[in-house]
Amino acid sequence: MVPEIKLPTDKDLEVATDGSGLKTNNAGEYRVFKYGEKTKKKHLVVVIIAEIKQKKLLKVEAHIESEGESEPKIAEKHLEELKKDGVNVKKFYGDGAFDTNALFEYLEESKIESAIKIRKNASTCCRGSKRRREEAREYLRLGYDKWSIEKRYGMRWVVLKRSLACQKRSF
Repeated sequence: MVPEIKLPTDKDLEVATDGSGLKTNNAGEYRVFKYGEKTKKKHLVVVIIAEIKQKKLLKVEAHIESEGESEPKIAEKHLEELKKDGVNVKKFYGDGAFDTNALFEYLEESKIESAIKIRKNASTCCRGSKRRREEAREYLRLGYDKWSIEKRYGMRWVVLKRSLACQKRSF
């Protein structure tokens, strides 16, 4: 089934992407250990990309767990398809699952601003993407709260920004 999605006509869009997640507990591993691989259930994975201001769905892809591409690869494919459809993406938002060298390189080549949450164990060494390394250093320097305000990551930045403005007025 291929859904029909009407793309927005705005010039510069800010988009966010996310995939459905599955966190299994040890009971799943125990079941496989005890009864074998045939008891392991496969789940449906859905990855979407949406425009954040009007909350409009732009692209969607679904596949069976472990049979499709990774979330960052799908996001890159979605961004490329949007570019071909004449949509100019100004900024890309993503969680820690999108913290990959390849995606940061694609964003750099496409001149798309990024707001991707860097993983806690992120390396700031010279290997991999130069842009990712710079983003990781900035994230570690600022800390999550300041970084999220600066990057406008998530809805928490609005609350934090308002609370900071109220604190400034009270002095």
